[in-house]
Amino acid sequence: AEDILCDATGAIEVTWENAPQDIPINGSVTDYFIYRRMEFTSLQKVGEIEADGSGVYIYVDGPATNPMDPPVIGEFYYYAATAYDSEAARESVHSNEDYTMSDGEPGAPHVTQAYDTPADAGQSITVEFSRSADDGHCTNNVIIYRIYREESDMGAFSTLIGELTADGSMSYTFYDDDIYSASPPVDGIGYYYAVRAHDGEKESVNSNVVGPVYSICQEASSYTAFEDDFETNKGWEHVQVRTQDDWQRGAPMGGGGEYHGNHDPSSAYSGSCIYGNDLGGSGWNGDYKDNVENYLVTPAGAVDCSGHANVVLQFQRWLNVESPAYDQAEIHISTNGHAGPWTMIWQNPTEMTDNAWVFMEIDISQWADGETDVAIMWKLKSDGGWVYSGWNIDDVVIREHPQLP
Repeated sequence: AEDILCDATGAIEVTWENAPQDIPINGSVTDYFIYRRMEFTSLQKVGEIEADGSGVYIYVDGPATNPMDPPVIGEFYYYAATAYDSEAARESVHSNEDYTMSDGEPGAPHVTQAYDTPADAGQSITVEFSRSADDGHCTNNVIIYRIYREESDMGAFSTLIGELTADGSMSYTFYDDDIYSASPPVDGIGYYYAVRAHDGEKESVNSNVVGPVYSICQEASSYTAFEDDFETNKGWEHVQVRTQDDWQRGAPMGGGGEYHGNHDPSSAYSGSCIYGNDLGGSGWNGDYKDNVENYLVTPAGAVDCSGHANVVLQFQRWLNVESPAYDQAEIHISTNGHAGPWTMIWQNPTEMTDNAWVFMEIDISQWADGETDVAIMWKLKSDGGWVYSGWNIDDVVIREHPQLP
């Protein structure tokens, strides 16, 4: 039993498999009776449908089928079904029960992450969330998302700071700042975020709550050791260790992911260019090959962290790779430039199937603080099995992360 998406009446759909005696020819089952109860009450018959030998039956409990006693929005209901033989006037025992809530509100979205907006002047937090189940394919569609903020995760989330228009996208990004927010965050204060979907009449329950997130001044002029948005060629080095070097700089084509994982992005996170494994241009398909090992490394001598403390690596990631028992997406660091030695600082912990840009930050302070010749390497290794679309990266920044006041 489950509430029907995109339905403002609170109707509930009940599904069950047929009884063994329900067969197309000479079957003894003629009807099914549907029963309903609320908690701590007894089952009462609310409907019936004729048996026709189908393997699965569906009954919708709502104003159209049960106008005298439809489900009440916001209440939980338990359902069971029985098989009935009209010739013998016999009814089976009740089936197992299943329950759900009648809900005329749109489904809640899901906040995937919230983080301090990188390389800004402060008073800005980025909130990313995936769409409501009722967004993009409903008659009464979700029309807006409302973003709420509190200074405690136990708050009522009654402080509305902004709205985004729903357009059927899989994911949305809201900037809590002095441009889009009714009240931009104060640097150094921890904030919690929740999002609700609104269909023009009703608002969903809260999404999950994410926080605390702190806004901090990170102006590039005072904190950045290196940054590149890949719009120009700054001399990154990419090398084949085994089979193929498929690192490419340019506009992503949205290819790959035909058999495993998701495809590459169809556009850069910012600007028009990224770096990635096989961007899917002419003669390429977007997926990395079997038995490859290759890497991309920051330009020689370009990352000087002398005078910097609390150094972090920040970038936008769109990564698809098999689990690490088979294929590995890795990040390494050297404090002796391209000569190494190299230390691995991150590896895919599981199968990665990004279908949107994901902000990633890695604390590299224990290696990079005060060093004059830092280098960062993105590496990909595959076995002879499944292939995925691999690394895609954009907006790489190596910077000092200001500390909270």
